[in-house]
Amino acid sequence: MILIVLSFAVFGCFSLIYASVQVTAAENFFESACSEMENYYYDETIIKKCVSKAKKEGYNLTVADKSYDLYGEKIPALYVKMTYPFSIAFFNVCKNIEINGYIN
Repeated sequence: MILIVLSFAVFGCFSLIYASVQVTAAENFFESACSEMENYYYDETIIKKCVSKAKKEGYNLTVADKSYDLYGEKIPALYVKMTYPFSIAFFNVCKNIEINGYIN
């Protein structure tokens, strides 16, 4: 009986660790993509590259132009949203998580 309980505890812990790794990887990808878009001054080619790379990683990255005028000068800004699947199989939890932010 103790071995069964211990087995469930071990598998539960491994599931939680794997879930944590999923979240960390997605957050790191999001930060990296945002930095790359900002570093290349919102270049359309770089944005498309980031969206394509996100799709390959299993993420859904969308980018919207939110540029605005300030005293007659156009200030570039982007709204970036990424959704990714999150699961903890041992606890039967599956959902999509969304990260979003602005770059300007």
